[in-house]
Amino acid sequence: MTATSSSVAGILDDVNKAIVEQLQQDGRRTYGSIAEAVGLSEAAVRQRVQKMRDAGIMQIVAVTDPLQVGFRRQAMVAVLIVIAVCILTLVLLKRRLDRDLEHT
Repeated sequence: MTATSSSVAGILDDVNKAIVEQLQQDGRRTYGSIAEAVGLSEAAVRQRVQKMRDAGIMQIVAVTDPLQVGFRRQAMVAVLIVIAVCILTLVLLKRRLDRDLEHT
């Protein structure tokens, strides 16, 4: 399940951002230690993490060290396509609207 930008804004409040920061520092950090750091109960942190995972805002994954597992090189690659997809969608929508206006 993926979250829309409006639902992300509602879920990703300052407390949830603090929880994410805690997990980014150490993904194996306990809910109890996160709760202490952000000022919530352990149960509240657990529920918030689950909501963020269910909304697709956050994933918990293992990251290996490529050099330690036998690779001789490592690279970090990031691809940002969201803006390009939005622009393409707008262009296609405009073309369709223009075409529909010509036929009316």
